[in-house]
Amino acid sequence: MSLSASALISVDDYKVYSSMENASLQRLGIDVYATDGTAATVTKSGTTLTLTKTAGTGTSHTISLASGGSYATLATLVAYINTFTGWAAALEGWADAASADLVDVKSVSCLTSDGMATLMVIDNLLIENLINYCSSWIEKYCRRAFHSTTYTRERYDGGGEHIFLRNYPIISVESVSVGELYVAWLRYDDINVWNARASITATGLKLDVDKTSYPELTFATYTTIKALIDAANALGSPWIGEVYSAQYWTYPSSYLIQKQAQWLRLSPLMLAVPSWPLQGVEIEDMNIGVLYYQGGIAGGDGNVYVTYTAGYADIPDEVKTVCCQAVDYLYKIRQEDHSMASERSGDYSYTSAKLEEALPEDAIAQLKRLRRPMV
Repeated sequence: MSLSASALISVDDYKVYSSMENASLQRLGIDVYATDGTAATVTKSGTTLTLTKTAGTGTSHTISLASGGSYATLATLVAYINTFTGWAAALEGWADAASADLVDVKSVSCLTSDGMATLMVIDNLLIENLINYCSSWIEKYCRRAFHSTTYTRERYDGGGEHIFLRNYPIISVESVSVGELYVAWLRYDDINVWNARASITATGLKLDVDKTSYPELTFATYTTIKALIDAANALGSPWIGEVYSAQYWTYPSSYLIQKQAQWLRLSPLMLAVPSWPLQGVEIEDMNIGVLYYQGGIAGGDGNVYVTYTAGYADIPDEVKTVCCQAVDYLYKIRQEDHSMASERSGDYSYTSAKLEEALPEDAIAQLKRLRRPMV
């Protein structure tokens, strides 16, 4: 486990807020020992674990505990140590706790199971889980994301001169398109087969016949619309497709608008991209995500496609403070509720409704000021 991309604070942010010391977060991590020999020690310093032994079977080892590495969790570290001749290890803490969070020790004896060394781990995993939960709760409560993110071809209903974006503040607007531009078609050319279907997903073109699926033709592999249709045609008859015009051949396949699975016996799947971008769309209010187009946008359900970047490069202090308060509340009730003490990440869903009640009034007032209005 680690902090999600939408986490509103860091572990250190919370520790500073709560004046929490690492010593108060220590718990059992792993047991490790040499199975034979005349002497053995374990040293943990930063992101390096060193196993040293004298005599006996096997050798000494140095292991990198760096984040993103092969032994970055306690579970993978223990499994790796157990592959060494003359060494053994056992898991005491959470399997997915970061091995780099093991407490530093210097040359602790660990000869045989009777003299094994037990390494403690700083339970940052618990804090990470709480931060992830509270960050998600805050974003759901505010009906918006806070981190700077690019939103690609997000759909809105047309009609009127304004578009109220779901995310803000606006950093930039790449394009606003109204309507669809049909660029290709695909069908299953066998009238005796009823159950041939095709769909466009977020990742590619999916095909199935009589509930037997073909491997997905992904946008990552077939990067242009022509390459995608050529790949479908390469499956052989009765699959057949065509790009309407050579001008669409090099269009990125990822531009295709998602389409739910469609039966192909009676009509082909029509592949479309958003129409040509409008010219003259203005950002009327970047802080609340309002776009303006003089003369108005044609009405329709989900007929407007907007690609834009919005959010904060640096999360506002008031949001970070509320997140710290929420994490602190859950951490304290977890300490008080012993039924939760043995849980790795805790099932905090039952506190979701109570979190609004538990937070200070000024914190909730701050969230309400940041809350995206229902439109």
